[in-house]
Amino acid sequence: MYMLNCCDKLCKVNILLSVMNGSFVLFSFVLTVTINWTTALLCYSCTDLKSNEECFNVTTCPDGELCYGREDGFGSGEVKHTTGCTKELKPIKRQDSTGFTFCAKSCQGDLCNLRSCQLGNTTRPPRCLSCVFVNSPQDCQNIVECKANEVCYTEKYTTFQNTKYRFGCVSKMDCDEHPVASTTTIIGRRSGTDKCSVCCKNDHCNINACSQQTKGPVFHLKSLSAGVPCTDTDTVLCSALGRLNTDACKESSVFKLCLKSCEACGNS
Repeated sequence: MYMLNCCDKLCKVNILLSVMNGSFVLFSFVLTVTINWTTALLCYSCTDLKSNEECFNVTTCPDGELCYGREDGFGSGEVKHTTGCTKELKPIKRQDSTGFTFCAKSCQGDLCNLRSCQLGNTTRPPRCLSCVFVNSPQDCQNIVECKANEVCYTEKYTTFQNTKYRFGCVSKMDCDEHPVASTTTIIGRRSGTDKCSVCCKNDHCNINACSQQTKGPVFHLKSLSAGVPCTDTDTVLCSALGRLNTDACKESSVFKLCLKSCEACGNS
């Protein structure tokens, strides 16, 4: 029999052979396995900070690259953290006379490098994506830390074949108390519009909350806080467009201008 232990692209295979006299011989070798992923990752990208917690800069990595984090020590006693994208399973260590690398780790997953080479736990509110009407989670590169009484939320709208996302922080009071049981209960259909309105409580959980591919439970979003705008910029124009052409909301410029008429507002 054999045991296969993998770490992304590198697998160590232990093969256990049985021989006639009842004894066993253990052979071990390294097998390289190519694993391809096509979705570009969102990763933290900062240089020489005291802690990854100070980093709020996010970048979209080229296809096939991983997120990484590195911890460097210096002769002055300082310890600094660097994050970014890498093609290497084992990130390149610092190579200069001023310091040396304690830790260098790569990971596969959106924003997974926040905790790379970072010791200790945090008790702060969650960090969330925060963007208004982008085409996909990967198009949102803005990260915010919520207030003490807030959690992350995601709203997805597919209106007249025009899919948009909205991300941010919302009051805990606007988040339902009972977790969503499955993905099928997240998506609702009304007036030909696919909608997903959910909230969650962990770092970055609103990236994939609508598909429930996120750590921790997902909850229904009861309503948005009053500070989140969702209105028609020009009510007369939006009303006219709706009467003249039901496909008007397929145009991104119209969709942004006529949020209410294009059924991109709230759950009520």
